[in-house]
Amino acid sequence: MRLLNLDDRRSQKKKMDDLQVSPAMFANWKKNPAFNDYMRERSEELLSGGVTGAHLALVETAATGDVSAIKLLYEITGRHTSGSQQIENVKVMLTRVIEAVQRHVKDPAILQAIANEIQLTNHESSERKELTF
Repeated sequence: MRLLNLDDRRSQKKKMDDLQVSPAMFANWKKNPAFNDYMRERSEELLSGGVTGAHLALVETAATGDVSAIKLLYEITGRHTSGSQQIENVKVMLTRVIEAVQRHVKDPAILQAIANEIQLTNHESSERKELTF
């Protein structure tokens, strides 16, 4: 379908005008499940084909020394993980540990002893906060 031709840089409106397809006609086509299936399949093909081009462009940009492209390339290939993601992973794991302790330790004295031993530091004010279970 000419509307999905990526080599044709004209707007969708211009393509429709040249094909003598009105916006109303196109809107009616979009109500047809067979048309939607075709458009989805074709756009998925275009998307998967575009990934190769995007990868090549990323590699080419990284090769020029673009630091953000290099970082993205390393993240995609698993050679670099964002520090903020690592912090989030630690937070999730700690939350799971605390929830497991809360579920399985029923003695309030033991829970309080654990809470007293584990303290969070507020880096901005250097205040110590107690955890409570």
